[in-house]
Amino acid sequence: MAKRPTLDPEKAAGLFEKTGEPEQPTQPQEQAKDKVYPLGIGLKKSEWTRLQVIADELGVKRHNLAMWVLRDFMRRYDAGERPATTQKTVLKMP
Repeated sequence: MAKRPTLDPEKAAGLFEKTGEPEQPTQPQEQAKDKVYPLGIGLKKSEWTRLQVIADELGVKRHNLAMWVLRDFMRRYDAGERPATTQKTVLKMP
């Protein structure tokens, strides 16, 4: 049976003491409103693979790359850089 680690009292002397007041966020109201929520995105396996290859090339995690890509798109969209779209006309028969 493995030994349980013991806590050295000298090393743990100030372990549970308060370290001081935490720094206040610069914009507390905005920070409280803008929480991160997980979002599942459906992509083809080849798209996930391509995203992973790019992440590996950049030396970042795939999740961080996906967040950056989406945030970059939203920033450019808000700046007026809109993708070209097409409009379909659908005829409904009575």
